[in-house]
Amino acid sequence: MNSFYPPPNRLPARLETAEFVITPLLPDHVELDHAALMDSIQLLRSWSGSPWPMDDFSIDDNMNDMHWHSEEHEERIAFTFTVLNPEEDYCLGCIYIKTIGEALAENPDLPVQKDGAIIRFWIRDLPKLSPLNDKLLQALKRWFNNEWDFTAVYYHCRAEHTIQVEQFKSGGLKEVAPFTMPTRGGKHILFE
Repeated sequence: MNSFYPPPNRLPARLETAEFVITPLLPDHVELDHAALMDSIQLLRSWSGSPWPMDDFSIDDNMNDMHWHSEEHEERIAFTFTVLNPEEDYCLGCIYIKTIGEALAENPDLPVQKDGAIIRFWIRDLPKLSPLNDKLLQALKRWFNNEWDFTAVYYHCRAEHTIQVEQFKSGGLKEVAPFTMPTRGGKHILFE
């Protein structure tokens, strides 16, 4: 697969705020990431529209995912970032940056720029952390506007994940279009 974000496009290494640090997801994060995944199983299944992560998803399974994400990052095929607390010893969630091509393959009439990026993210399913969703969205909007070279950025969520749909709307994003991904939980929505 070819890079969808080739050099010389800027590839930011990190973003730091008072509440969190965003840095590429690496095998070094396997235990922190695994703990966040397993604490958020039901949220992630609703968010992804899949049975992932399975109840018996192991650290070894997660390490395989880490290597895969690292390779994608190096080849600029897709980018996965971990969201850590400021001390970088607790995983709060993940951010996924991909080409819009997968959505266009099943929905060729989507009114989007064909070379745009899709952004998806989740924050650990702990009530005390829920305000971070809004802070993360606002930080991501600034980050993608100021530090990345994408021609267009679309935020993606499942229509059934109503908390994130409302978060996107209250965070100032406008709905672009609904679309379907039958193998990924049915109806989805793009925002910008």
